[in-house]
Amino acid sequence: MVGERQAVARHLIVRGCTTDLLLAAALGDLTLVRRHLDDDARPVRMRVDDHWFPKVNPKAGGTIYNWTLGFHASAHEVAKRYGHSDVLQLLFNRTPAAARVVEACWIEDEDAVARFRQDVTDVNSALDQSDRTLVAHAARNNKTMAVRLMLESGLPV
Repeated sequence: MVGERQAVARHLIVRGCTTDLLLAAALGDLTLVRRHLDDDARPVRMRVDDHWFPKVNPKAGGTIYNWTLGFHASAHEVAKRYGHSDVLQLLFNRTPAAARVVEACWIEDEDAVARFRQDVTDVNSALDQSDRTLVAHAARNNKTMAVRLMLESGLPV
């Protein structure tokens, strides 16, 4: 629904369905993205992973977002994928400095990485362990440029 049936998703939202930042970013709904971030700033770090979407059944394959958005996708990646540059800019504006570098690496935006690295002297020290594991997740997702940018930014192998 996030990709192929956005009209249906928009209709359901108008009818009152619950949303999250990933859906709002995919739809390019700047007002909804802003509302999610104003209500709680933490989801700017949201990813399609077991932390944000814990499995009810440990044998399950995970959330539908794994298959529609991608494993470990972030709202930043989703906004970029669907061409919502205004949403992407808002997300970057609300993202902590070191995490901005990681997100720019993840979406393989070399210019943004260079720009954001100017604000952080030691990217690796400013990150938590889950951010540091993104190098491995990017490698698993075959995001070669993202891995290169993360390593050049100082994330550990």
